[in-house]
Amino acid sequence: MRYSINSIPIRTENVISRQIDDEAVLVSPEKGEVKVINQTGALIWENCDGHTTVGQLVDLVCREYQVSREAAEADVVEFLEALAERGLVSVIVES
Repeated sequence: MRYSINSIPIRTENVISRQIDDEAVLVSPEKGEVKVINQTGALIWENCDGHTTVGQLVDLVCREYQVSREAAEADVVEFLEALAERGLVSVIVES
């Protein structure tokens, strides 16, 4: 799946997450998988709330980490696609 700037990602319901220091641990009980994500990934994960667009996530990453919009967009989309491949997020709206 290719996320667009207008996509609205949402965390999958059955995924359990815990913030530990600057990282987050995601557990998918159905698949028996555990994924540890870094501080940037945790920021994105926490904001995959079903209301925030990919564009807004990019803006958030730009503000928080002072990176270019182009770099942030590439990283956010790549991260979301990796989570989607593992069934951890999905798109609820494509504008």
